[in-house]
Amino acid sequence: MRRGWLLLLLLSVGLNIGLGYAVLSRRASGEGTGTFPARYVRDRTYAPEDTAAFRHVMQRRFSHVARRLGLSPEVRQELWQSRLATAPHIMAQQRAVREARRRLHEAFSADPVEPDSVRLRLHELGNAQAALDSLVSASLLHDLKLLPPEQRQQYLDLMPWDHHGPPEHERRGPARGPRRAGERRGQP
Repeated sequence: MRRGWLLLLLLSVGLNIGLGYAVLSRRASGEGTGTFPARYVRDRTYAPEDTAAFRHVMQRRFSHVARRLGLSPEVRQELWQSRLATAPHIMAQQRAVREARRRLHEAFSADPVEPDSVRLRLHELGNAQAALDSLVSASLLHDLKLLPPEQRQQYLDLMPWDHHGPPEHERRGPARGPRRAGERRGQP
């Protein structure tokens, strides 16, 4: 048992030394200072101010949902008007969240890192994200009120809850897992 704990301790110390070396060598070369690496910042191809491009993206997404649900023209029009009314507010709050993340990344990139600044930026990010979540939830609840009961679950299934791929029930291939209860992969 002692050997296991000793091995774990040595592994942890080794990883910490490696991480410390990587951080210090990046800072010494000037690579680790300044803004957060670009690979972590998503670039948007449209902005709410770009009305034509913004409406095109919104219309494309909305048409997909409306087609999948088979919405009546009346419900379709009401949902579209609801989206047009709420989208600018949601997009503005998304910009606020991105800006708060940028400021947090800058606080982490400062030399030396100031814990109070990081805490303040984390608090700002939490508030901005909470406001965005509130706006999105209110919009979703409003949309659900407009839909007939039989279409509500279908609508929720179409929402992009997880940005790491399709919902579990839509996955194909070996990552999907067993098809029936008790069935194992590779066996009929």
